[in-house]
Amino acid sequence: MTYKRAYYSGCKCGKGHAPLDEHLRLNPGAVTIGLARLLAWAGIQFSYEKAQEWLREFPLFEVSENTIRQETERMGRLQAEIEQEWVAQSQSETWLQERQRQSVPAPDLLYCAIDAAKARTEPCSREGQPKPPHEDWRDVKALVWFETEPVPPAQRNTRQQRKAEQKEIPLRAVKKRYACDITDAETFGKLLWATGCQAQADRVPRLVFLGDGAPWIWNLVQTCFPHAVQIVDRCHAEEHLEKVARQAFLLTSSNAKPGWRTPGRHFGMAVSKRSSSLARPWQHTASKRLRRQPISPNTPNACAMTASDNKA
Repeated sequence: MTYKRAYYSGCKCGKGHAPLDEHLRLNPGAVTIGLARLLAWAGIQFSYEKAQEWLREFPLFEVSENTIRQETERMGRLQAEIEQEWVAQSQSETWLQERQRQSVPAPDLLYCAIDAAKARTEPCSREGQPKPPHEDWRDVKALVWFETEPVPPAQRNTRQQRKAEQKEIPLRAVKKRYACDITDAETFGKLLWATGCQAQADRVPRLVFLGDGAPWIWNLVQTCFPHAVQIVDRCHAEEHLEKVARQAFLLTSSNAKPGWRTPGRHFGMAVSKRSSSLARPWQHTASKRLRRQPISPNTPNACAMTASDNKA
């Protein structure tokens, strides 16, 4: 697109002046607000190189990797500033008291999933240390607040259709709000509380957390939202169910009956039916060692999950 605008030369700055360019953010190297959002979104979803290829198919013009990186990092800084403001507010007694006097609608049921993963980051100098010469792997902690809604029959995928055939209600996540940071658990706990206040998590009648059972997640939730129910995701729960079964019944490769372990949720159901004493593992001498594990049947909320409870 070509356009004409007034350009003033002979300014004291010696560089010239175009007021319309400044108003529309059309300075050299800059992009419009709408395009900046698109570039940042692409930079978040893909690598910068892949984002450049993806964008080439849509805007029909070339965007450099540096421009995508610039707008992605700018969006990240803006989001970080917003989250820091939320954290400061949530730590203020005045703000919290004023918030309690406000009548804000809250959902009847709210979920939050928390996890961490290793991410390769560019070299950066840390306090009192020189900048490392190579890329570094660091823990990225992430969370998502969401609600759920039933999936209409016409929109159900194969897994959801199977749940409906089993008389379960297929659900999907809606109104998702994400937050993440590369930081320690204590600092991330402040972000958890701050974003929870924004999502009205402290006001909802029912609050559910989904996680892999890591101690740092368990402890943060217990500190920030002690009234919440914590559910271990199915994959990690099944790993510990097998451990519980082997300890409780002293199963080994030599004495275990063929087929005692079946895949999927049927294994979890079969184990729970074999003996109600699985809910009281301390009665088994061999399974007392399980108490030292982060997840075990006698850990609060650890066995709150059934096949239909895991909504993630």
